[in-house]
Amino acid sequence: MRSISLPGSLDPGATPMSRLTFQHAAILGATGATGFHLAREMRRRAIPVRVVADMLRPEDTARAVEGCDLVFDCIGLGGTHMAEHSVTARNIAVAIRKSGARCIQVSSYWAYLPAVHVPIN
Repeated sequence: MRSISLPGSLDPGATPMSRLTFQHAAILGATGATGFHLAREMRRRAIPVRVVADMLRPEDTARAVEGCDLVFDCIGLGGTHMAEHSVTARNIAVAIRKSGARCIQVSSYWAYLPAVHVPIN
């Protein structure tokens, strides 16, 4: 069993999760900025992780999470690919549900694009 320490939540009312244990982990969206850095940090800590880039096909998504008990969803698509977010989200949700894995969804301010109103509030 492997474990990693997670920082406390930025929400002062939330209960921080200090240790996360797992046998096998996957990082979906590992070629993007967030997933890349997460994969690098996991490898720096000698924690093996499966890295996967594309989640547009359901069968590829199912294969990516197969055998994993923890999945980091770091998928971040650029503004010209925003319509694909619903496809990847559906594929990931179905694959995780079938596998029984836990999922940590990681997002960034890019998730708010395309911005209709600025500032985003």
